[in-house]
Parts: sequence; C-alpha cells; structure tokens
Amino acid sequence: MNRKRSGESNRNMSEGNIVIVIDPGHGGLGGGADDGASYNGITERYINTATAKAMCEELSKYDNVKVYLTRDNPNQAMTLKQRAEFASDMGADYLISIHYNASEEHLIYGSEVWIPSIGEYYAQGYGIGKAVLDEFQDMGLYLKGVKTRVGDGNDEYYGIIRESEKLNITGMIIEHCYIDNGRDYAYYGNDDAYVRFGKADATGVAKALGLKSTELGKDYTMYKGIDIAIPDSRVYQDETPPEVILKKCSSNGNGIVEIVIHAQDSESEISHYAYSFDGGNTYSELFEWHDRDGDNEESITIMNVRQNRADVVVRAYNNYNLYSTSEMVVLNGINGVFEEENISESVESTLTVDQQNNVISNEKVRYDNRRTAMVIVILLFIIILTLFFKSAIAASLKKWYHSIKDIILKNGKDEK
Repeated sequence: MNRKRSGESNRNMSEGNIVIVIDPGHGGLGGGADDGASYNGITERYINTATAKAMCEELSKYDNVKVYLTRDNPNQAMTLKQRAEFASDMGADYLISIHYNASEEHLIYGSEVWIPSIGEYYAQGYGIGKAVLDEFQDMGLYLKGVKTRVGDGNDEYYGIIRESEKLNITGMIIEHCYIDNGRDYAYYGNDDAYVRFGKADATGVAKALGLKSTELGKDYTMYKGIDIAIPDSRVYQDETPPEVILKKCSSNGNGIVEIVIHAQDSESEISHYAYSFDGGNTYSELFEWHDRDGDNEESITIMNVRQNRADVVVRAYNNYNLYSTSEMVVLNGINGVFEEENISESVESTLTVDQQNNVISNEKVRYDNRRTAMVIVILLFIIILTLFFKSAIAASLKKWYHSIKDIILKNGKDEK
C-alpha cells in the first residue's frame, strides 16, 4: 500500500494555496430533505448554515488557504451535483459538508465523519476527519468514528462524496452531534454552540493540513497527524453486527446488580451498550462503551434495583449502529428473597465463592427461622385444643353431677 501525508492536497499545493469549499447541508423551502433533521423546534438547515459560516470565517484566517461557501442562505436549494460543480469551479481540493444528526428512535448520540472509500481520497479524508473528531473529543463529545459507506453499483453511498469524487475533489461529511438526544444537548441549541463547532471544524482542518495563521498566532506546520495508508481497493463499511455475551450477571441481595458484557467486532469498533430487565421488551438508554484495558469487556453496576426478579439481556452496538442481543439470564433474589429454588441455583452459579457462601448461609437462616415458627404454631394449636377439650369435659362432668344430684334428691322426697 502506498502512503502519503493525510492532508496532502490534490492540486494546489504547488501553487501555494489550498482551496476548501464548505457546504451547509440541506437547504431550500421544500421541507423534508431540504430541512434535514428537525427536533424540538430545531431545523438542521439553519444550524448547518450557522456552523458553516463560522468555520469559513475561522479557516479564512489561516495563511495560504482559500475558503468558499457553496451558499450562505439556508432557504436556497442546491443539488448535490451543483455543490460539487461549484467546488470544482473554485478549484477546490476539499469539499466539506456540514451536518447535524438524528436517529429514528432518538437513542444514538455522538460525532462522526463520513469520507470517501477509495484511494487518496480515503487517505486525505481520514486524516482530516480524525483531526476534527479529536477537537470534538476535547469539547467532551462522544466519538463514533471516521467511516465509509459504499452504495449500489460499488460507488460512494453519499451523493456529496460521490459527486465530488467524479470531479477529483475529496468530499466529506461532518456530523457534529445528534440534535434529538439529551446526551448531546449541551453541545447545540444556541448560536454560540454552532459557532464553537465551526471553529472546532476549522482547527481540525488546519491541524490536518499543517496550516499556519499569522492573524491567530497559531502554527500547525509541525503538527503530527496520523500516517494513513492509501488503500489498494475500496474500504467497505461494516455490515455485520458485533458478537455479544452476557458474561456475568449477579446480585448481592441488596438491590445491586453487577453485569459484565463481552462484545467485539472485527470490522468496526463497539460504540454503545444497553441492558434490559424484562427480557428485551424495553431497554435502558444507550451507554458509552469504554474498553479501557482492551479485553473487549465492559463492567457495570446498577444500583437501587427495586424489583426482586429480572430477565436480563444486553445489547452491544458498533459504530454503524448495528447491534446484537445476548442470551437471557434469569436473576432472582435481587432484594434478598428467592422465589423459586431452581432459579436461585442458577443465580448462585454466577456468584463468586464468597457470595455463594453468603447466599447459602442466608438461606439456612431463613429455613431455620421458618421451621422454628412452624413448631411454635403447632404447639400453640395443641395447647388451645387441650384447653378447649378440658373446658368441655369439665362442663360435661358438672352437668352429670347436677343430674345425679337431682335424681337422688327426687328419690329422697318420694320415700318421705
């Protein structure tokens, strides 16, 4: 595989200038695709424009770079082909399309960059995408990676990348965050946030391309980006879900559940996980996957679980939002009460030796208490019966005595 600096330009490096065209995604008054994502009163075409303008302004402050916008009006419609042709007319090396994201179920969050899947376009796009995402990570955003997507006909799936490639331009899409998920809410929702994103975009591009700004007093000419290999063939997207195993599921009987998830994917990274306590009917929110020690496992602790029994399953998602679901584990005795002996045995097998001994000890105490209580109840019952029959016998004897006495007295009177 050939190698080159990831930010090396296609056409204009020898002329002393790099040309970058920034495209606010969507646009127009037709609704639907013109608007882009919409959620809670936020419409994507407006915020795309705000971020693109801020990026253009910031990036224009760097030396030896020319920056253009495809348009600066969110109400102006423009086909993807027209945007690429505009970039070509400007002599662009890069066409960067600005977007914000949303998902159908409003579960996903984080930042991602889509790049070309082939040749030098891939190497250049990956270098810029990685540098931009590094800036987002410094802001606190969760990263979903630099990715490719190939569509039908073995061509680029995304039109803006496909049309750019036809004109010898490296096209790419920056998806800043998800506007329909509360995890990303702190990073959007006001003009300052969109400007901040634009400046982060510009800084990432400047670092990847080794730019210098006399005006800003910044010099990234010595910035060491990643060395990207130029692939010999297309780099395809991951189309298979990850493998996931519920490796451990246990409770200490105090409303605390411990879970260990094992998940891996040979083609992309694990991005999120979720768990269910009702056999998969409903799930928790998606949590970030952090495999800090590289063992493909995530250990989680769930506090204050109120239910006593749970049918536990977990899901693991990769960066392409593909997921797999584990086998179910029945967890009983979460709050210290075991309803069925066969279930308690299956749970004990997931516990540590100390926890198993503790469970056995607790079960023995509960058994002894139940046996003692039963003996007391039986004894009380016998005493009550004894008192009852004793009273009945005494009453019968008294009645018999008075009857005999009456007969004797009567006979005495008759004899007189």
